[in-house]
Amino acid sequence: AVLDREGTPTDVSLRELTRDRVKRFIAVHLDDPHLMFDRIAAAIGCSKRYLHKLFDGEADTLNAYIWQRRLERIRQDLADPALADHSITEIAFGRGFSSSTHFSRSFRESCGVSPRVYRLLMQGTGLFWNRAARRQWTTQARLLGAAE
Repeated sequence: AVLDREGTPTDVSLRELTRDRVKRFIAVHLDDPHLMFDRIAAAIGCSKRYLHKLFDGEADTLNAYIWQRRLERIRQDLADPALADHSITEIAFGRGFSSSTHFSRSFRESCGVSPRVYRLLMQGTGLFWNRAARRQWTTQARLLGAAE
């Protein structure tokens, strides 16, 4: 945190502290599909407009930040052998997504492969499936490279 000469927090440091509080709140409530800006703003004690201003200059908007954190958790879950008996949809919905289509599209954009292929690659389930997943991964990687 940035302090002025008298040791008083500056606007920059207060903004950083508030943004950190927002990120902690989001981390705790990330799995809630009803996590909305108005709920975050009420919990933090600020306006929705100020919430968005807190993320100005960040790599992600507030909305993108929330979805990226959800996708990170889902990637961890899909790689976890202990969750192999849970369906991909069950995992996605348990992590705050409420639409299979939105989840699949977001996951593919973020990882470059489908959630099923990602899970197969991370868990290495069976030689046949592992080869099939690698083949799809390689094909998709080539397509992504050609699109750039």
